[in-house]
Amino acid sequence: MFRTTLTLAAAATICGLAHADEPTTVTAKLTYEPAKLATFDGATETLASLNRQARRACRSISLVSAGFSYDETCAKSLVENAVSEIGHENLAETYAALEAVESAS
Repeated sequence: MFRTTLTLAAAATICGLAHADEPTTVTAKLTYEPAKLATFDGATETLASLNRQARRACRSISLVSAGFSYDETCAKSLVENAVSEIGHENLAETYAALEAVESAS
């Protein structure tokens, strides 16, 4: 299996006690298997993996919720950039369908 790594950056707002809403840049390396993009099921699986990796990259320790929280805008930006950079039709269509469902709800 061949895995490809993308290095992407996104702006994030990491909330802390001393510096609330201080913007920072998150750089992440997201990986995927190009062979999976040949099918829509594989593209769906790849998109789910990219979402998990982006959420992990954009998370921080939250003192408010006593655990991890993540910057949704940061994660969304990383995934959007990854889909654009990968540039595969099946992945782009899967992403567009998911965005349509999310915006409808």
